Amino acid sequence: MISHLRNVLRKSPYLTSVGLYTILYTGADVSNQLWTFHFDKKVTHEHSAFSLDLGRTARMGVIGFVCLGNFNYRWIPFLERMFPGATVRKTAAKVLVDQVIAAPLLITAFYAGLRVLERKPDVFAVVREKFVDTYMTGMMFWPAAQTINFYLLPVQYRVIFLGVCSFTWANIMCIMKARAEQEMLDTDAGKQQD
Repeated sequence: MISHLRNVLRKSPYLTSVGLYTILYTGADVSNQLWTFHFDKKVTHEHSAFSLDLGRTARMGVIGFVCLGNFNYRWIPFLERMFPGATVRKTAAKVLVDQVIAAPLLITAFYAGLRVLERKPDVFAVVREKFVDTYMTGMMFWPAAQTINFYLLPVQYRVIFLGVCSFTWANIMCIMKARAEQEMLDTDAGKQQD
């Protein structure tokens, strides 16, 4: 089984990357929906059964496929070509460039992409609402993950490691997006009452 997986990784790194991100972002959305159902105090469901929002889950899978899998498949090798090796200085350069260039692009693509897939007006509304909070939260998560990635792991496993880290990050992003959407609804409801 493991040797078969290694062969797939070696023979088709692109399909592995986009497939992994699609699965992980889909799984992150399912786990987020389950978490919200069971632990969110605002959601009352004493007698209701859990119902998975398949549309939301599919949209997360599309974001994982289109944005994250494709981007990281090209981005990680690009960083390696720019700063070859795994010295402390080169690792720090990769992490810095990743946080300055990739993080803003991916945060924007995530929020705006979901708004497009949801067919909501003003695709940048959530970006404006949550970009800074998301970026600052990411600064607590991604530099450590990327340091491990760039300093300790062989190049061929970096996109996969990022995918696994992205599962956690996708859950954080789902929470932040849901909060932003709720805040926007609350603000609109407040405006209508005035």
